[in-house]
Amino acid sequence: FFLMIRRPPRSTQSRSSAASDVYKRQFLVRSNHSIMNDMKQGLQPSAKISKPGSRLTLLLIVSAQYCTMAFPYVSYPFLFVTPAFTCPSGNPCSEEEACLRGKIDPIHSVNSVAYEFGIYCGNAPWKGYLSSLYFGLGCIGSLFFAYLADRKGRRIAISIPYTLCLTCLLVACLANSFLVFAVAWSMLGFFCNA
Repeated sequence: FFLMIRRPPRSTQSRSSAASDVYKRQFLVRSNHSIMNDMKQGLQPSAKISKPGSRLTLLLIVSAQYCTMAFPYVSYPFLFVTPAFTCPSGNPCSEEEACLRGKIDPIHSVNSVAYEFGIYCGNAPWKGYLSSLYFGLGCIGSLFFAYLADRKGRRIAISIPYTLCLTCLLVACLANSFLVFAVAWSMLGFFCNA
């Protein structure tokens, strides 16, 4: 994100699509020697946004994008909830005790990803692995899409990861095996952190 909003140096004259508006503003300020003209022009609504209904459409798109990309962060604690266990005595017990001699209590367990795919007891480290993959690929994805925005433009660098983030989110939600879920969750980190 921070790489996308950097201001290019004045010595650079090549115009990429991501920074073309910055160069136009620099040229106006230098040619007119009047900052007031640049400010008045900046306060006027753009022709692309001033169409009727386009502001509402833009608001809906940005809201949908926020909800989609915030879903993994908000839902993470609920997706990986450890199921409830009961000991042979019938009392609730901890995960360590239950792994040795207990069983899962299906009535009091939340139907989470950990319960569905068996990510508890001996497989509990996979919660940490999935979290590391999500955030690690997220770091790589943010750098990659910032570079793509600088080279090809912001529209491509936002629309491609948004579409693929939705696709990975749907695949992760509909996954029938742990492997499919793990790959979709990892790629979700790559695309959602763009």
